[in-house]
Amino acid sequence: RRVSRAKIFRVGAIKRIIHLCLLGILLASTSCSSAPEEEIPALRLSAIIIEAEPGANGNYPIAVDFVFIYDKSMRQQVAGITAADWFQRRDQFKRDFPVGFRSWSWEVVPGQRIARTQIPRQVRHDDVIASFVLARYYTPGDHRARILEEAEILVKLGQQDFTLKAAQ
Repeated sequence: RRVSRAKIFRVGAIKRIIHLCLLGILLASTSCSSAPEEEIPALRLSAIIIEAEPGANGNYPIAVDFVFIYDKSMRQQVAGITAADWFQRRDQFKRDFPVGFRSWSWEVVPGQRIARTQIPRQVRHDDVIASFVLARYYTPGDHRARILEEAEILVKLGQQDFTLKAAQ
């Protein structure tokens, strides 16, 4: 029995179409899956304490910003800059992300202790996806820390940098 060329072509074309469809399904199923979003812990932070060592920052006042971020692209930018960059670009961030964040600022002199202070609810509301402490030191360094899940934190401003820990 003889099979016509047209029939062979049709069978080959159908096989190619089936292979292409299977390949498309396979590619679609793998390329559409994405890495899971970074899990964002609920921000429970409600109060802060700030202590500056005597002579901290060469005995100059230290600007400290608590930054509460609501915008993902801003979170990435702030996570990658130094405190010096933050303070230099803060006004531009306000223009670029008018509702993307709120900051709460202090200026602390060496030897000063700021007692437990409640963070205003409008600053730390439920839409916060990241929060940072940035301190303006005259020494080189990032001088930036991410606030994690603590309810109250103690910021200790040292001679050349600061530490951040859960308040007791």
